[in-house]
Amino acid sequence: MYIKKEFRGQGLARGLFQELLRQVRAQLGLEQINIAVSAGNAAARGLYSSLGFQLYGCEPRALKVGDTYIDEEQMVLRLV
Repeated sequence: MYIKKEFRGQGLARGLFQELLRQVRAQLGLEQINIAVSAGNAAARGLYSSLGFQLYGCEPRALKVGDTYIDEEQMVLRLV
């Protein structure tokens, strides 16, 4: 998910994720959700943590943008 700078700080990402989680929890048999976040994105990681996601791993150099490598942190939300 990405929120443009001019719209950040208004709770849009939280609202979108809360609605997503509401719909996901209605799905029978779904036990967990896995997401990945860029290691340097503290705001996103904070949001996901506040929604119950827990860090479980890191994939070094998961992304390459130009000549720069970016690590990704894996997070999980267990539903059962």
